Amino acid sequence: MPITYTVESERRLIFETWQGKVCAADVREYWFRCLEDSRFNAIRRLLVDMRGAEIQFSPDELGQLMNEVVAPYIRAHRWAIACVVDSRAQFELSLQYQVFIKTYSRDQIFRDRNVALSWLSKQDLGAYIPDSLQLSQRTRGS
Repeated sequence: MPITYTVESERRLIFETWQGKVCAADVREYWFRCLEDSRFNAIRRLLVDMRGAEIQFSPDELGQLMNEVVAPYIRAHRWAIACVVDSRAQFELSLQYQVFIKTYSRDQIFRDRNVALSWLSKQDLGAYIPDSLQLSQRTRGS
């Protein structure tokens, strides 16, 4: 499997690694596996290291995966995701993912793993209210 993860419960972090050729079917299988893992879903703070990956799927395929696999689930939870990249294709994929889930997740893209880990460690999901919800709360309160 070109995508793997480890859960560090004591640090409340998940370390996800992409290696080698990664196709849409790999991502689909991985996401379904993660969504079934109660530890993964309880923590929801991910450091995604994509630097070893060769992306083998299109933006359209990612969009389809997001709609079919991620969207039905992610709206019920808050997430923080730090993506570490070193290529244009990895950056573009991370950016597309970030745009799709920005309402539900606080995400950043990094080139340096240590900087990404530092940022991620400071993310408090309990205090996180997405910008879109803050705006709707302000609108109702006006």
